[in-house]
Amino acid sequence: MTDLEKLRNEFAQRLRAEAHLHSASLVGALARVPRERFVGPGPWQIIDLESGSIAYQQTPDDDPKHVYRNVLVALDASRLLNNGHPGSLAGWLDTLDLQPGERVVHLGCGTGYYTAIMAEMVGPHGGVLAVEIDAALADQARKNLRPWSQVEVVAADGSQLDMAERDAIFVNAGATHPAAAWTRSVRRPGGRIILPLTYETSPGMGAGAMLLLTARTDRELSVRMLSPVVIFSCAGSRDVSLDPALRAAFEGGGADGLQTLTLFPTHAADEHCWFHCAQYCLAPRRTQTQDNHRSN
Repeated sequence: MTDLEKLRNEFAQRLRAEAHLHSASLVGALARVPRERFVGPGPWQIIDLESGSIAYQQTPDDDPKHVYRNVLVALDASRLLNNGHPGSLAGWLDTLDLQPGERVVHLGCGTGYYTAIMAEMVGPHGGVLAVEIDAALADQARKNLRPWSQVEVVAADGSQLDMAERDAIFVNAGATHPAAAWTRSVRRPGGRIILPLTYETSPGMGAGAMLLLTARTDRELSVRMLSPVVIFSCAGSRDVSLDPALRAAFEGGGADGLQTLTLFPTHAADEHCWFHCAQYCLAPRRTQTQDNHRSN
């Protein structure tokens, strides 16, 4: 084992412990994929969230050891554009439980590091569609991901893209609603979406929660809140008219108790809905009494 391979393996094992990762294939992927390939030449501008600061600090040199820490690495510091926080991204990916041979989508792939992680998890017989709306980033991702033949990179608005049938989608930008293209793509029971549901806090940036959605039927998905999130907005999957009500819902609490998302609900909003709009309704699981009350 080379020194760099040892460094990656130690990085993967630290993340396994710190982020409580369960997927052995994810830990293996973290140990194999060269993060320095995706973040450009060093020295690097990094943010160590555990230090309590959100200011960039420059690494003293270009030793790859600096990027094998649980830190954000700037891709374009002027735009606050980073290769994401490994502990957070790995934790979210862990819940997707990607399996060999699955066909998945990474929306907002950036320069492709976490796309490569996903490609390692699904293996050579699986497939990853990597989508990036920024054409320059998509071009860089395409170059970075050449060693992974199971990956296709497209420069497009992922909310409008026909993605055909997929097993899982990882949305890496904040949305006010799940795009119809996404829910159609994973509508078979067991299809999964990682969705950052957010209200906008400033232009292009939002806050809310990372949700794991799992299809039960073509209109109903189970919901599990994974964590709070602050993230760039998904340009094509935002309805500004929903922002005030989403903000009120999050500020009112209860997101951690959500269990059901119903698409295009036919019922009227009532006290059992955590958030309700024409596109979808989010709610805790209803008791039989509540269901009877709704039907009366």
